Amino acid sequence: MTLPLRFPLDPPEVRFLTPIYHPNVSMDGKFCSAILEKHGILEYTTTLVHVIKSVVRHIDKPDILFAASIQLAREYMDHSSEFDRKALEYVKKHALPRIPIDVFNFGELPKKTTFLFVSSEFAATMKNKPEQVETVFILEDDKNKVDHRERFATDEDIICQLADEIYRCYEKEAREYSQSGDPSRAKIKEEQANRIHIELKKIHQRLCARNITIDTPICTITTLVWLKSKLQDDIEVEKVKNLFSKVVSSFLVFDSLGDCRKDLLGHEVIGNIFLIIDAEYGSSVVVDFQQLPNVKVVGRYGQSSLENETVIDNYDDLCSRLTHDLIAHYNRLGTNCSNKHDAKTAKDMFMKAHKLCTIDSEF
Repeated sequence: MTLPLRFPLDPPEVRFLTPIYHPNVSMDGKFCSAILEKHGILEYTTTLVHVIKSVVRHIDKPDILFAASIQLAREYMDHSSEFDRKALEYVKKHALPRIPIDVFNFGELPKKTTFLFVSSEFAATMKNKPEQVETVFILEDDKNKVDHRERFATDEDIICQLADEIYRCYEKEAREYSQSGDPSRAKIKEEQANRIHIELKKIHQRLCARNITIDTPICTITTLVWLKSKLQDDIEVEKVKNLFSKVVSSFLVFDSLGDCRKDLLGHEVIGNIFLIIDAEYGSSVVVDFQQLPNVKVVGRYGQSSLENETVIDNYDDLCSRLTHDLIAHYNRLGTNCSNKHDAKTAKDMFMKAHKLCTIDSEF
C-alpha cells in the first residue's frame, strides 16, 4: 500500500503482489481506488484499518460498478460458478510457496494456550507436538482417517471445532478467576465465551448466503442518451426526444464528452442505456462506452470525413435503427419478466415493443 502525501483526502494505491482473479483488481494487481472514494471511506478520520477493511470487504464481495476488468465483472455476474472455479485455479497457480516446516520456529509462539490447525501434509512432517500447543487439529486428505476429534474432512468442521475449543478455554479461565476471587474478570471471560457461538452462527450465515444463487430483479429502466457536438443542431435532438419519450424512462443530452463520461462512469445514469454519439467523436470513444455493462447499444450519428459504415448519416436511418434496437430490447425484457412470473411488468414491456412497431412503420 502506497500512501499519497494528502492521505486520507486522496486515496492510497493498493496493489497485490501476487496475481489475483478479481473484477476490482487490474492485471498488474492494482485495486480500484475509486471504490474507496465512492463508498465514503476517505474522510479526515480515516485510518489504514478503514482502508484495509474496505479492501477485504470488496475482495469478498466485488463491486461490479467499479470494474477494473469488464470481462471479469460480466463473468462474475453471469457465470458465478465458473468465476469461482477460475479464481481458485488462479490462487493455486500464483500463491506464494508454503513455509517449509524446518524454517518455522515453534519456540516463537506466545506462552499462551495455543491450538494448531494444519494440513495432513504439514502434520506428517511434525515429529512431536510443540510444547506451547495444547492440541493439534488436522485437515485430513485421507477421508478414511477422519475421526472428527483431531482429524477433519472440511474447513467448516475445523471452524466449528475451533469455536468449541475457544469456548471451553474461556469457560476454564472464567472458573479460575471466580475461584481466585476475581468476579469481574470471570464475568468478562463468561461474556467472551457466550459470544463464540453467536459469532460462529454469523459466519455460517455468511457462508450459506454466498452459496445461495441470488434472484436479482430485472432492471427495466431504459435511458436514451445523446452525446452531441457543441455545433450540432438541436432540432434533430428534439425530434428524437419527442418520438421516443413515451417508450423510454428518460432522455438525456450532453454536449461535453467529459460530463457524459463522468455521469456514466459515476453511475449517475442508471438502467439500460442506449447511447447516440456524434460522429465528431472518434471510434475509441465508442469502444470505451461499449465496455460499460449497462450500455446496451452505441450508435454514431452525423457527417464523417472517413468512409465508415458504422456511422449513420441519415436521420430516418438513425430512428429506424434505434427503433429496431429498442423493440428487441423490450421483447427481451418482456420474456425475462414472463419467465420470472411477473406478468404485469412483462405486459408493460411487450406493450412498449408494440408501440415501437407503430413508430417503425413511419420510416
